[in-house]
Amino acid sequence: SGSSYSIVFGLSNTGKSVAKYPMFKIKVNGPYKFSQFGIGGGMSTGLDKEQEQSNGSTVYVGKPGQVIHPGIVLQIDQLEIDVDKSSGELPPLKIEYTAIAEGMLEKSETMTYKFNV
Repeated sequence: SGSSYSIVFGLSNTGKSVAKYPMFKIKVNGPYKFSQFGIGGGMSTGLDKEQEQSNGSTVYVGKPGQVIHPGIVLQIDQLEIDVDKSSGELPPLKIEYTAIAEGMLEKSETMTYKFNV
């Protein structure tokens, strides 16, 4: 009677130089949740999942020496949602994030996505 969906999210380097020491903080609304098993169920994430904060945000940080080259999208983690098949659409997904790397200005944004299934 229900369906499960996965959404992979990542970080894109749209600049002209290498992004060193990337950090990504993200908060999503329910009923979306972070996968317990990482991207594709393989227990891996693109950046180390460091901590969940009291405000519901999750923080990911780069491993020592990890960089994101210009023009590259690094998949970070996966969200999951279970819904009733008859709905025809998923609830809106609201993402609040902050991204930063060495030598770059902090970027924070809130986005809302709507999905048809």
